[in-house]
Amino acid sequence: MADVVAQREEVRSTRLSETNIPRRWTLRSEGREARASGNGVHAVSDELPTHLGSRERVKDTRALGDVMRMLDMPWATWTEEQFDAHQARIEAEREAREKQEREEETQRRVSALNAVGWPMRALEAAVSADTQKPGIQVISAWDVKKRSVLVLSGDPGSGKTVAAAWWALQRAHPARFVRAASFAAQSRYDEEKRNMLDGALVLDDLGAEYNDAKGSFLVDLDELVDSFYGNRRPLVITTNLDAPQFKARYGERINDRLRECGLWKVAGTATLRTKGKS
Repeated sequence: MADVVAQREEVRSTRLSETNIPRRWTLRSEGREARASGNGVHAVSDELPTHLGSRERVKDTRALGDVMRMLDMPWATWTEEQFDAHQARIEAEREAREKQEREEETQRRVSALNAVGWPMRALEAAVSADTQKPGIQVISAWDVKKRSVLVLSGDPGSGKTVAAAWWALQRAHPARFVRAASFAAQSRYDEEKRNMLDGALVLDDLGAEYNDAKGSFLVDLDELVDSFYGNRRPLVITTNLDAPQFKARYGERINDRLRECGLWKVAGTATLRTKGKS
């Protein structure tokens, strides 16, 4: 058996030496290499390299075809249709791989945001959200460097929180999330509340919190806005209040501060919630 193999290799070498092979020809396929030169072929790959997507890429080199046939490579005699089918398979595999990578990255970001307070329902809705919705259009056009505070106003269910979640998913670093009611209930000396002053923050549903008679929440809100404004860090505030209601509830000082450093945008009025359901 060994003698037969040796004889076959000798015949191959003889035939290759008689072929007009370029001085250096290299063929790569999945880490393996077939190299031909005037001295013969040194390593053989039996598979079509992924970079050969069309027969047009190889038919101009007659020596390449000679070498492929002499090495009994099955794709040496492929038709144009077979080459096209191969290329389509390679493209489909690449697209599937890239899609999987994107989905894994999205899931990683969803998990990271959920870990810093974001509700999973809003995150899941944001992943498949219509980017043409007014809230997402507004927040995607927001220039944080010019105005570091954005107030999204709109009716309940208009997509304000989903738009904020969509924005958070686009960021390289997670943005914290806190509902205004929870923020109001925390002590200003609470470590978690102090940590909210670092990085980016979404203060959700402002106006739904208990408005204490002492005005403690107004002080905390003013300090929050002032901190993000002074350090040019992004702060997103969502609220069901319109501009006159907001001014009446929070007073001139906070209203003036937001007018100075922030943007007031309406996220829309069309509800995202199913009608007829509570």
